Amino acid sequence: MNRWFWLLVFFSLSSTCFADTILLKSGKTIEAKIVEKECDSGNTDACMSLATNRFSHGTIQEALVYWKKACEAEDLDGCYQLGHFSQPEGGESKLAIGKLKAFCQEKKYEACADLGNLIATEDQVESMRLLKLACDSDNINGCLSLGYRAKVDGDISTAEKAYQRACDLGDFGGCNSLKTLK
Repeated sequence: MNRWFWLLVFFSLSSTCFADTILLKSGKTIEAKIVEKECDSGNTDACMSLATNRFSHGTIQEALVYWKKACEAEDLDGCYQLGHFSQPEGGESKLAIGKLKAFCQEKKYEACADLGNLIATEDQVESMRLLKLACDSDNINGCLSLGYRAKVDGDISTAEKAYQRACDLGDFGGCNSLKTLK
């Protein structure tokens, strides 16, 4: 993927026209209109950049538009963000969950972890199954989420195994979480 559009936007260079410029990771700014054209032509990095820009400036509804475009273009992160920030009963959430399910079935285990986190309140059993699948496939986020949810549920044995796996995979947070269990 072209990471040229991946951005780190926390503030705009111009406080009066934040939507007119995008700050890129390289430190350069670019007109939002150019990035919008790239997004419209299927560049998911451009869509994600616009979504992040809008979200960081409090225009969540506009961010949802760009996350949806990214998700429709098969961008896993776009689907997760769309599912996370859209209304659970809305079409955007259903689109995101459907895409994440498909990604998970294709053995894209990051999607399994994302989906497990998105559905945790609706279906705890399926959520834990997806997180375990992701963790067993060496997805650190799946291990960390599985560990956290197991700890909250009082299943210290599962939490310990999940945090140990994350630690073994080189995640400092997993190592620290493991220490808190002992």
